[in-house]
Amino acid sequence: MGFFDALTADAYPRDSHGRRVFAPYGRRRKAYVLPDERAEQLRRFHRRGFQGYFVALLGAALAFGPWAVLAVGVFWMTGLLVGLHIMTRGLEEATERPVLPRDERVRRGMRAMGRPTMYFICLAGAGSATVGAAFLVRGERSVSLWFITLYGAAVAILYARQLTRADTIPPTT
Repeated sequence: MGFFDALTADAYPRDSHGRRVFAPYGRRRKAYVLPDERAEQLRRFHRRGFQGYFVALLGAALAFGPWAVLAVGVFWMTGLLVGLHIMTRGLEEATERPVLPRDERVRRGMRAMGRPTMYFICLAGAGSATVGAAFLVRGERSVSLWFITLYGAAVAILYARQLTRADTIPPTT
């Protein structure tokens, strides 16, 4: 399992009939009954979308700079909204609005990710915080260094916290 598996983990609550309910635009908008075959299509759509987004984001940042990152983000959001509209076309509107508790959503994502990926992300966050802090201590000052330092520290702390919770993820095998 890995990072993209956690992003696309089955986080859809089920109604009283046992059917998945999908609310693509949030709790206050329409929700749809999601058949199993469409759930698999949606999982693939999200996985490919996230993979393409990360590749495009990195490529744009390296080749064209920060404004290209903004453009990639806008294009990705547009593509996501259009894709969700296409994916929900023809689906039955749900009459019930079951809610999956936040803890359960986090637990499912962490289980899909697995411990090795979580350790890697935790260490990458700690490394980012350390490198950023080293530059700040040397006298370098920029918003991006502060972001790298604080974001890396936050990622490391949050993932370390999840790794210490035995009920969140299964042990490494």
